[in-house]
Amino acid sequence: MYFVDGHCDTLTLAIGKGEDLLNHTGHLSIEKLASFKTAVQVFAIWLDDEQIKTAYEATIGFIDQAHKIFANNSNCIRLATSYSDIIQNIDAGVCTAILGAEGAEPIGSDLARLREFYNKGLRVLTFTWNRDNELSGCIATPNAGGLTQFGHEALAECERLGILVDVSHISVSGFNDVAQAATKPFFASHSNCKALASHKRNLEDAQIRIIAEAGGVVGVNFCDAFLSDSPGPDMNDVLRHIAHIINIGGVECAAFGGDLDGTASPVSGWYKDVLIYKSLYEHVEQVHGATTADKIFFQNYLRMFKEVF
Repeated sequence: MYFVDGHCDTLTLAIGKGEDLLNHTGHLSIEKLASFKTAVQVFAIWLDDEQIKTAYEATIGFIDQAHKIFANNSNCIRLATSYSDIIQNIDAGVCTAILGAEGAEPIGSDLARLREFYNKGLRVLTFTWNRDNELSGCIATPNAGGLTQFGHEALAECERLGILVDVSHISVSGFNDVAQAATKPFFASHSNCKALASHKRNLEDAQIRIIAEAGGVVGVNFCDAFLSDSPGPDMNDVLRHIAHIINIGGVECAAFGGDLDGTASPVSGWYKDVLIYKSLYEHVEQVHGATTADKIFFQNYLRMFKEVF
């Protein structure tokens, strides 16, 4: 089997630790990805409180290092900037890396920077992390505002260029503004169902429906607090969130965004690393059948990527 995962923090974590992404000791490494038939992974560029002070320069640095890393390991993984690149990699039996930015601080209020990042290979933009920025308020800020005027302009430019908009972390008002203004699919890369776990980062059923109607997907996050309000969630809770997304948004809306290397390992120990996707596929297949499992694990993402870039 192979899979698509919409969000991990491995790239910046490995670089920050001075580790080689090939054999990184965290949840995910190139070697572990290469153990699958093929895999497509969105690598988010996340900036800490110190890096955010020079967000533009820091992001340029991470992107340049990413290009070197993937070029040096092109026998295992290759950077994709288009849907056709992804298909070529799948046909070649190698993994695919897609670059994303978690938070729009590197753009500031300059669309030229957005175009520059696009030209450097960025294809996913999470409008906010847990900080308000020039585009929108975030869900971590009480009563946060929605898209700014510049946020509306950035949304339109993302759609024109072919950058996939990610609404995980965005404020409720920001979500509603994106939903009203978007003309292409958008997604929640690493968010779960609020009906099953009350974390503020999770999505209301109405939001899941909106994403589905827009042609997007919801990537289930493996973080304990997003899976359950009770301690020690496990794979059964992941399956519950998948089933709920299917029930609310349809099977074409369900996907994964495990937040690997961006969240602590689970208390219950139900997964140790990205290799859990092999076992998880078997469980989803048992519950929903192979046709549905294939949609959840890769076809839904591929359809959305094709529509956007």
